[in-house]
Amino acid sequence: MLELSGSQFEKGLLELRFEKREKGPKKWLLSVAPNLRRVIALTLFLLSALLTYQRQPGLFFFQKAWVNDSVGIMQVQNIVTWTLMGIGLVIYFSVFVLRKVEVTLIFDRAAKLIRFEVGSAFMAQPPRQGLIPFGEIEVFRVHGAKSKPATPHGYVEIGRAKGAENFKFRLLSDDQIKIYPLNISRLLDRNPTGDWVDPDAEHSSR
Repeated sequence: MLELSGSQFEKGLLELRFEKREKGPKKWLLSVAPNLRRVIALTLFLLSALLTYQRQPGLFFFQKAWVNDSVGIMQVQNIVTWTLMGIGLVIYFSVFVLRKVEVTLIFDRAAKLIRFEVGSAFMAQPPRQGLIPFGEIEVFRVHGAKSKPATPHGYVEIGRAKGAENFKFRLLSDDQIKIYPLNISRLLDRNPTGDWVDPDAEHSSR
């Protein structure tokens, strides 16, 4: 699910910027700055070369009697050095191959449409762009806090009913769920489905 990373409102235009929430090793790789990834990869390459030169950790294993001959020493050394080299290569090439998935939605009140741009997770692929007229929006749904999916401050779903033009984004604070669904609702001139309640309407009813 997408996470809101920034917004801008100006002259009937609401621009929302999102990042895809990654998991596992890819999340760690993308959280590290590219220059630091290069340094980490270079350090692993140099460490692998140094261990090969010093025949380590094979000799250490031999001294501890964990291996019995030169074949065992070589096997341990190869496993460790090639593992370090492989990890270093993955980290190094991630600088040139992987990037954060970024999505931009622009709600244009005058033109009555949503402009969107969806970035790719891979450097070689260009971003995908498109338009969704307000009249063709099939889903505008807002939910409060949920355990599944894990959205402690709620989430918004908007766009086509299914497919690549359906966008779900997680809200990251109680303030966001008070502000953004209301702004989108006013731009679209329609109320969302789901269990969200317009705070202005709730206040006026009291």
